[in-house]
This record gives sequence, structure tokens and C-alpha cells, in this order.
Amino acid sequence: MDLAKLLFTIKPLLGDVRANFGKIVELLEKHDDLAEYDVARFYVSKAIRPAIEDKLSSQDPRDRTAATKSIPKLLGKSEGASLLRRVYKDSSPTVRSAARAGVYALGIEEVALPDSRFPAPRNDWQRQGGWNETGWAFGLSDSRARKPKRRVPDDIAEVRKVFKDLQTGDDVAKALGMKKAKDLKALMRAGNQPGSGYVEFTVPKATGGVRTICAPRAPLKRVQRTILRELLSKVPSHPAAHGFINGRSVVSNARPHEGAKIVVKVDLKDFFPTVHFYRVAGTLRYLGMGEAAAAALAAIVTHRNKMPDGTVVMPGALPQGAPTSPAITNIVCRRLDARLEALSKKAGATYTRYADDLTFSFREEPTKGVGRFLW
Repeated sequence: MDLAKLLFTIKPLLGDVRANFGKIVELLEKHDDLAEYDVARFYVSKAIRPAIEDKLSSQDPRDRTAATKSIPKLLGKSEGASLLRRVYKDSSPTVRSAARAGVYALGIEEVALPDSRFPAPRNDWQRQGGWNETGWAFGLSDSRARKPKRRVPDDIAEVRKVFKDLQTGDDVAKALGMKKAKDLKALMRAGNQPGSGYVEFTVPKATGGVRTICAPRAPLKRVQRTILRELLSKVPSHPAAHGFINGRSVVSNARPHEGAKIVVKVDLKDFFPTVHFYRVAGTLRYLGMGEAAAAALAAIVTHRNKMPDGTVVMPGALPQGAPTSPAITNIVCRRLDARLEALSKKAGATYTRYADDLTFSFREEPTKGVGRFLW
């Protein structure tokens, strides 16, 4: 099939891109040896990008994997980079693997500056996509041997004394008023059907569209409130954080920016869903919990959805609606807040965060411009 015939075959399929997504990808894959292949890719890229974005936002990792694999075939380097960056640290290992393959296929390199504390790998293929520890791949692998030892902040060192008492699943169960770790399993059931720990519904967003709320049922909510009161509330948040913290509010979040000449607001996409089971468990281990205890507690505060065909989505993620979710995100974001506050001070700005809303303000316009600061 030559280019003209390929384009005429694809043209009617573009009338309903979402329904014909698989057919379009299959056609392009079969003819990627055409000399004019980039013309065909350019022809479909604008129409098919919304369908790719929809699939990347799906709760089903199979949809995200299919969309990620299609990116090198359907999009150019610049557009591909903007989408692959979103899934490079996806909770699903199959999606992450497809994203890494896409980065290699398109020859994408990161824009993050190299971290001079670490030597670059000897092999070019390891360097492609960025080898630095502050780039897209930060935190994906256990490379503690290469990392400088991090000093535990004094406020966290004090909290660790509480968390170190929980080393096993039985320890967690007893702390929550149960006898054994197996008693916790009823709280960890996947889905939102009767018998599971959650009920799901939607509410309209102020900006349009709907927001999915996954609220815990009464038994699970009682346990989560105990976790919040006895454990999570004892971990101090960064001073720049103002959401869901006693004594702080939207007013305290806005006050530091009064009288500023320039105010910039940035919203973090998919805030709760991107904090998945492994991130929660890792944070709890950092706070001093044993591996088994951290896994048990992380399973109680995260939710695994169940697809219509019965497939359970792994791993679970923080549900929007659980009393523990905001506190956990504030703990997870301590490092983010510290780095953004340091960046802001360097640029002469003030930084605050209310949940997923980041606010930066300038008394005077930065010498290198706001655009440079945002980059």
C-alpha cells in the first residue's frame, strides 16, 4: 500500500477516532516502512492525540499501556515527550516499560539539568532519556548505593519513635483494635460493590466536568480516622502546605501573597491517583515502619478499583474521599514543598501549596522573567 492509499484508508476512520483507535494504530504499524511514513503520522497526529490522552487517563492499565505504545508510532518527538513524561513513572510496571521504550524510540532526552553528585553512565543507551537523579526517572529504582546519605530532619526523627513500634501486620491490627493481621483483609477488598470498603459517585466540578469521589463505608472510615488521629496527624507538614492542616486554611494560603505584583497558580494533575500503594508504603517505611506493617497500612488507605470484566487494578491509589488521603499527600509532598520553596527564594518569589494547587507570587518581576521561572 502506497502513501495515498494509506491516507484514503485512514481518512474515514478519523470520523470516530476513539472507536477506531486500534485500527488506525494497526494500519500505521503495518506501513511504518514507507519512505513518507512521517507524512502519514503527521496526518493523524492532531486528530488522534485527544484519544491518546483519554486512554492515558484511564484507570485500566491496559488502556494506558496501549496508548503509551502507540505514541512513537503516532506522534512526533515534541508531542510524544509531553505525553510520555506523564506516564514515565506510572504505577503500572507495564506502562512504565512502554514509556521507557517510547523515549528510546523517539530519541528523547530530558531537559532536567544533570545532577553533578553522580557520574554519568558509561553506556550511551543508559544516558539517553536522562541519567540524572532529579529527572523523569527519579525514585524508580533502588539506587541507594549511588545516592548521598540523606539526613533525617529533626521533626521526622522524633516522629519515627512512634512509627517504629509498628513492624508487622499484627502490630498494625492491634494498634487498630483488632487481634491479627488477617482481620484487616475485610477492609482491603477491591472495587465499590456491596461488601467492598468503598462507595463511588461523581460530583460536578466548578470548572466543568465531574469529579469521582470514592468514599469509604462506615467500618473502613472509622479505621482510617484512627490512623489519621494516632499516626498521620503526628507527622509535621512543610510550612508551605496549607490544605487540610489544623490552624491553616485557604486564607492562610492566600495571605503570604497579599500585595504581590505577579501571582502564578499551577494545578497538579491527578493528584490523589498518582500517589499509589508503593509510594505510600515507601513513605511509611521512611517514617520507621517495618516492611510488613507499611504494606498493611498502605493497603488500608489506598483503593483498588475493579474493572467491568472483574480485573482488579493494581496497585491501589489514594481515594479522593478518604479522611487519610489529604494527610498522606502532605507527607509525600514534604520534599516537593522544600524544593519548590528553595527555588522560589532563589527567584525572589513566595510559595504556598493548598492540596494540589501551587501558588507562586513575586513582589517584583523576576530578572529572568516569569517564563524562565516556570521552565
